[in-house]
Amino acid sequence: FLTVTLLREVKDALMVPEASLVPDRSTQSVFVVADGDLVEKRLVNTGRRRPGQVEILDGLSPGERVIVQGTQKVRDGASVRVIRTVENSP
Repeated sequence: FLTVTLLREVKDALMVPEASLVPDRSTQSVFVVADGDLVEKRLVNTGRRRPGQVEILDGLSPGERVIVQGTQKVRDGASVRVIRTVENSP
């Protein structure tokens, strides 16, 4: 028998759904709804991952709205209509 104690670092992190990431060669981006209804493509630096979520180290601020569905159809500068906003809490 063996007793194992796992020590995990607890830290605050900005997480986004993995589906919101837009890969482009060696970089990762997300689409942010800014200025009311305009889409802005943002280059982000990613960190740790857990199932379905990715830590954002740089390029995004807490509270910004990220597009998580239809990222293959949206373009930088496009106008969108927000249908639903989802807040994720730990």
